[in-house]
Amino acid sequence: MPKLGSKPRRELSATVVLIITVVVSLALLTMWAREGDSGVLHGVRSAVATVASPFQKAGSVVATPFHAIGNGITNAAAPTEDLLALQQENAELKSEIIQYQEYKTENERLTELLQIREQYADESVTARVISHSTDSWNRTIVIDKGTADGMAVGMPVMTSSGLVGQIDSVAPTTSVVRLISDESSGVSVILQGSRAEGILTGSVDGLLYLEFIPIATEVELGEGVITSGNGGVYPRGITVGVVSRIEGSPTDTYRTLVVQPLASEDIRDEVIVLTSVSVDSTSSSSDEEGEDGDSSASQDVSAPLDEKTTKEDDSDEEDDEEGSDGEDNDENADDGGGE
Repeated sequence: MPKLGSKPRRELSATVVLIITVVVSLALLTMWAREGDSGVLHGVRSAVATVASPFQKAGSVVATPFHAIGNGITNAAAPTEDLLALQQENAELKSEIIQYQEYKTENERLTELLQIREQYADESVTARVISHSTDSWNRTIVIDKGTADGMAVGMPVMTSSGLVGQIDSVAPTTSVVRLISDESSGVSVILQGSRAEGILTGSVDGLLYLEFIPIATEVELGEGVITSGNGGVYPRGITVGVVSRIEGSPTDTYRTLVVQPLASEDIRDEVIVLTSVSVDSTSSSSDEEGEDGDSSASQDVSAPLDEKTTKEDDSDEEDDEEGSDGEDNDENADDGGGE
């Protein structure tokens, strides 16, 4: 027979244990909050974590395959519609990320082109490249702007990287641009370091050649090459390329420079067409020539005037001599008639 009153005693004991547990927990929490990192409770916790760490790692290694199996079973048991919906959503998110990256790249590219437009030209038009030449003899591209947009033969074309070429032919809605790497192209350029000038020509291999540079001119590999502005076709200061190779021996009178163009021939995006080049950008190196250039220019201007004046004086003297000769002839004629 069970003793009477045993059940109330068990309930009372459980209540007492619960109260004691709560009191001890509150005391430990109070001690934990008040003591520093070097306290007793913190030390006990660190020791327990150190002892339990190997067991936790082992348990994680053992449990990983089972988690993978569980996920596979869950995915296999999931409805096909849910899986298809998740795959579709994932594909849409990837497409949005790609579009965002494209918009970001295009925005950066157009910002650079806008800065170029403000720097080199009073008026310019942004055009998109729609095709490239298919043969290796002609290096050209076709843009989506033509005479209807104000395009004309000879207008310079460039990108944010540098000079591309100039318009070779135009149609109402498209234009053909001949690249500077084409063998029939020529650009008046200047070396940034030595300030030597010359005509840069294209070639079949796509490289640019700057010939007839005096052997005494100091040229370094990687030296920048920019447009000089001479001739009024290209504005002064547009980046063309860098010196990639120097050809010639010390016994030669001139050397040839091989220039690597900076603007890529494989242009797939936008270009800028300079429709109106500012006067300041096409002026030749007046700042570099200084007073010598001014004096030589004044001499060149005055020389023809002096020559013209001398010729006029000579012609006047000849007229006077002819006049006097005519008078003598008249007098002789009168004398002959009188006789």
